[in-house]
Amino acid sequence: MGRSFCALADGAASPIISSLKYFRQEYLDHLAAGKCPFDPIASTLFDTTGVK
Repeated sequence: MGRSFCALADGAASPIISSLKYFRQEYLDHLAAGKCPFDPIASTLFDTTGVK
C-alpha cells in the first residue's frame, strides 16, 4: 500500500487486502475447484426454506 499517486487508492484496495488476509483459504479453495466450493443454499444470506 502507499504506492499510488491517487489519495483514494489505498482506501479502495483496503477491503480486498483485508479479505485476502482473513479469508485466504476460501480464495484458494475457489481457485483449486474452479468454482464455488460451498453449498449455494447453505451459504445464502436470506431464508430459503421451501425453495428447491
